Amino acid sequence: MGNDNTQELEIRLLLEALRHRCGFDIRHYAQASLRRRLLYCLKSCGIDKISEAIPRIIHDQKFFNELLYSLSVTFTEFFRDPHFFRIVRDRVVSILKTYPFVNIWHAGCSTGEEVYSMAILLEEEGLMGKVRIYATDFNNDSLQKAAEALYRTEDLVASESNYKKAGGSRSLADYYNVENKHARIDPSLVKNIVFSSLNLATDSVFTEVHLVLCRNVLIYFDSTLQNRVLKLLHDSLVHGGVLCLGSRETLRFSDVENHFLPISDKWRIFQKRVTNTRVLSNRDRRDRVDRRESGDRRVAKSDGDILNIPKRTFKVVVIGCSAGGMVALRMILSALPKNLPVPLVVVQHLAMDADSEYLAAYLDNHSQLTVMDAFDKQVMKPGFVYIAPPGFHLMVEATGSLSLSNDPKFNYSRPAIDILFESAIMAYPKEVIGVLLTGANSDGTKGLGKIIDKGGVTIVQDPSTAESELMPRSAIEAGVAGRVLPLSGIPLELCLMLGCELP
Repeated sequence: MGNDNTQELEIRLLLEALRHRCGFDIRHYAQASLRRRLLYCLKSCGIDKISEAIPRIIHDQKFFNELLYSLSVTFTEFFRDPHFFRIVRDRVVSILKTYPFVNIWHAGCSTGEEVYSMAILLEEEGLMGKVRIYATDFNNDSLQKAAEALYRTEDLVASESNYKKAGGSRSLADYYNVENKHARIDPSLVKNIVFSSLNLATDSVFTEVHLVLCRNVLIYFDSTLQNRVLKLLHDSLVHGGVLCLGSRETLRFSDVENHFLPISDKWRIFQKRVTNTRVLSNRDRRDRVDRRESGDRRVAKSDGDILNIPKRTFKVVVIGCSAGGMVALRMILSALPKNLPVPLVVVQHLAMDADSEYLAAYLDNHSQLTVMDAFDKQVMKPGFVYIAPPGFHLMVEATGSLSLSNDPKFNYSRPAIDILFESAIMAYPKEVIGVLLTGANSDGTKGLGKIIDKGGVTIVQDPSTAESELMPRSAIEAGVAGRVLPLSGIPLELCLMLGCELP
């Protein structure tokens, strides 16, 4: 679809066309995720040049609707993140019960699964009779599906376990009726729900609410738009109202950070400060990491001789691994110095229910670097290692920050190594080191190819030293391995390229 400069210009023009065509200003969506979804959609429509899509946006209603739908992420399920719903049941319901009437706003409701999950929870807690739920999204197709309240029966059957983990006291089957292999949500739950079109990027406060759920929406916005939306959500809440974000979204770095108190830091549930700044009891404590980097950048040494300072600079090291990755990461990170002059960003394939906090803590205990879970819009720092959370793609932005996405799986994986690698080299052409380690599939091979094409450097673990050799062997056979090194040789190679000294 053309060279990068032309492509970026075409994308800007296309986004302007969308803004004028329908009033949806998505220019401040997170660029790495937006660009990827946009190019995928146009390719699936048989469009070779982005500029060819602009007149179709203006004149072709069917194409316009399809494009708009592709730009709104609709991945969701009933009682997704059941522990979040359990915290709502245990800590938030008691707050809602203090009001004579409750307004709830689901911002970015997608196809409605989370809306009906909350309705079921509220019904079981005796609240549904005094609740009005406003469910909004900018995607009218998603809203129509949500309002139909009709889902595949197998999806609801598969969600029974999540429902129980969320504290459900009955059977999920009690809340739907089977119609021709589909399940229709019980009308008693639907009657208090209002579905409405609303664009968080451009619209303003529409009502006063006691609970806002805006989960896994902010990760698709850049910092500017995130800040605007968080202020909108804050202004919509009554004093003492509750705000729920996605598990990898944060109030940090925003203008409203100090306007909320945490109910659960882990599950991103906050209460808007009231006049007397009451602190909720039993709230989670944030485990703050306050390590200081020395700022010292030394030159690597070998056999007592000072080596040459690298002739080129790098902005980030990206690492991908799968089966056997925890051991490989430990060996590499434990051998790197705390004054590493760049951040490291890591994707390891993890199951959806994996405890990524344990992985980060484990690696942090075995490294002089600071290892942590990655959060959306987190600004990367030298000497820090950021681990992709399970269930989210992790991307590097040109602003020096990270962004998360729960776009569909890529290479059967989410997070996907290829997506991390491609985003990094698009953000920093020629200034990326890509490292591919042990793993049992071919994820990462295409991403390494992108890094090489854009002038970056690639390192692949010698398959003979890998617990699972398929992933590194795939990269070698594809000709995208700049260096093939045993696991023990990778830390030294990184230090040589980055101009620092092994501890």
